Amino acid sequence: MNDSKYQNSFVGINPVLHEILLTQDRWQEFHHVFLTECLMVLRQKLADTPYTVSLEQSVKIQPLYDNATRYRPDLLIKTEKDKIYSRPPSPNSPTATLAIVDIMDLDDPDPELLSLVIRKHEDDAPVAWIELLSPSNKLPFDGYYQYRTKRQVIVGAGIVFIELDFIHNQSPTFRYLDYSKGERTAYPFHLGVLIPNPGAEAGVAHVAHFHVMEKIPKLLIPLLGDDKVEINLDDVYQDIFVRGAYTKEISRNMSALATYHPDDREKILAHLQSSSP
Repeated sequence: MNDSKYQNSFVGINPVLHEILLTQDRWQEFHHVFLTECLMVLRQKLADTPYTVSLEQSVKIQPLYDNATRYRPDLLIKTEKDKIYSRPPSPNSPTATLAIVDIMDLDDPDPELLSLVIRKHEDDAPVAWIELLSPSNKLPFDGYYQYRTKRQVIVGAGIVFIELDFIHNQSPTFRYLDYSKGERTAYPFHLGVLIPNPGAEAGVAHVAHFHVMEKIPKLLIPLLGDDKVEINLDDVYQDIFVRGAYTKEISRNMSALATYHPDDREKILAHLQSSSP
């Protein structure tokens, strides 16, 4: 692949690509790829440390209660499948009418792996939980309430909670100014690191906001004691953009850039015009 041909013409997040992904209900692919790439980077950085990192469908949280609570990153809807056909007497006969579930595993697939979790290798205790928000985590979708409850429980358990919010066309989950409602001086993108030490009420939140056509800030992840690990999110993003050939996706799809503030839309259009061959 000719890397230069597929380079992102924007600094930071490509606003055209993100409008396409969000308005055409295609966010899920980017979500999975971005977290997987972050996983690979963090695994290398943590290889010679007492920490492990993995993509997990759920994490068992048991801070103050006898009964463990299990939370999933997104809403999982599951239903029992009724058998429509009765089982024939000889299911191995050359010709038979069987229920599909008798010959094929139709159980729900493994839940989507949507969270990065860093654990202490010695006792497997979660140390940091990293979420890349999906549209379903934000209002007006009901999944927002499940997500907010999960976040409160994780912070209450003393686990560092990191929220990466690259979704500019829905209200933020924290008390930030709301870009999607056109609030002045609001930022479209956010990074939040909640450090509940010694507890949630005495803890601190490190927040970084960034505009369209600004680099994604580096993410410094606090671990136990003075341990930390840093990941360059902008490098991860640009690498994904090139290897995923997302310039082709942009060229095949029209985008009105209607989800951005008028000033940002003008800047984006001017940049596209100046960078076009």
